[in-house]
Amino acid sequence: MNITAALRQLTDRLTAYDFAVHQLIDIEELKICIDKSWTLPFDMNLKNRRTLIEKAHLARFGLKEQTIQDLSIRNTWEIPAERLELLGERWSKVLQSSVADMGARLGLQAEDDLELQLHNLLLYEKGQFFARHQDTEKVPGMQATLVIVLPTKHSGGELVVEKKGEIKSFRLPSLGRDKAMLVLFYADCHHHVKEVRTGNRLALTYNVIVKQ
Repeated sequence: MNITAALRQLTDRLTAYDFAVHQLIDIEELKICIDKSWTLPFDMNLKNRRTLIEKAHLARFGLKEQTIQDLSIRNTWEIPAERLELLGERWSKVLQSSVADMGARLGLQAEDDLELQLHNLLLYEKGQFFARHQDTEKVPGMQATLVIVLPTKHSGGELVVEKKGEIKSFRLPSLGRDKAMLVLFYADCHHHVKEVRTGNRLALTYNVIVKQ
């Protein structure tokens, strides 16, 4: 094989990988406990939404050396990971297996050890959004971000991910209360959450750390 053919083969192999992928996952066994005292219902009726907001705070975001709050850029409610407990007999194994499959589609090799670090729980009410941004490297070795969109009724709130002019938009299909959507993408991708038009969008976010 000459050098031109070899370079073409290498380029084809590299470009075969994606920058953002999604997958549906069964969450029938998943329970999200907040402050060890309240199990989060996926039915965001008025009472449940008010209870969740009482426990949450308006999210901030990183800007250079600062962490700031600006509702014109990020408008969403947040509960940090240290106040969350995810329960379910098989949940962590199912999640890890799904992310490993998705990671392979991003080009993360099978020998890489992917560590999932829960970051927060987010609630987007009607009118809330997150403008276009890039994630900061929150921990050493972080290469990707995982978003789990939970099965709460809403319209709008699409997660839009872009890299080098290519754009992908992800929206949870209406599949009932037992299915969530995982979206995995490289942390250097620009992305945003569109304004929620109706209902309430609930999502978990994770830092994905690659250990060599």
